[in-house]
Amino acid sequence: MSDAQGVPVAVFTFGGKASADQHALHGQSEPEEVAAGQKPQPLGMLRAGVDGHTLTGDGDIIHARATLSYRVIDPVSYVFNFANATNLLEHALDNALFYASARFTADDAVYRNKLAFQETVLARVRQSAEKLKLGIAIEPREVRTEPPADVAEAFNNVLKAQNQGDIKIQEAETYARGATNKAAGDASVIVRDGVTRSNYIVTTIAAEAKSFDGLLPRYQSNPELFKKRLLAETMERVLTNAQFKAFLPERADGKPWELRLQLSKEPEVPKKETPKPE
Repeated sequence: MSDAQGVPVAVFTFGGKASADQHALHGQSEPEEVAAGQKPQPLGMLRAGVDGHTLTGDGDIIHARATLSYRVIDPVSYVFNFANATNLLEHALDNALFYASARFTADDAVYRNKLAFQETVLARVRQSAEKLKLGIAIEPREVRTEPPADVAEAFNNVLKAQNQGDIKIQEAETYARGATNKAAGDASVIVRDGVTRSNYIVTTIAAEAKSFDGLLPRYQSNPELFKKRLLAETMERVLTNAQFKAFLPERADGKPWELRLQLSKEPEVPKKETPKPE
């Protein structure tokens, strides 16, 4: 077939099915259920030449099938450099699938990084086409990867477990960030409170030290007078709200004072009787 400008266009399929107006080449024969649009059924064995199996970098087996399109941009090279350029391109695509599979794990190729796997396949095919000077331009189509039918359920269970694990990890990381931020906030409050308290204590002690430095010369000049004045000021402050006050200074002879207190109960006042009306 050709495009609107009359340049020959061919569609090449490795392990797939092309429509009637496409130039189709099959590196492997296609299973009937795949041709009918159905998923392959477990058979208990591998059909290497039919199902399109390949080995991954971690030693697993996967299905790998690819379809690509190409345009002839240099008809002379396309026709005269090789007797069958299409067949050569088929082998180049086959090689690209094996090349990409060997550099990816099964999980990445089938689930986690399918786009990178596809890009690796197409880049390898383009590299081979340029190196061989096939005179074509590769256009991306489709690269499909899937686990073998017999172990597809196990692959899906592993993927489900990994997804659940990722969710749990994300939840744990979210909780850890929240707990860390809360702890940091609490620590900041405690630190600020400690700094405030320490500043208050330092300021109070500094004020008391200044007061002490001011009173020291007065005490040194006349200790007895200073003590009496300080005692009087203190007693005045302490006894301000006291109803009964008794202050006994020290006697000159050093003997103790004798203080007698009457603690008897106050006499009861008789209640006046209210006269009854006649």
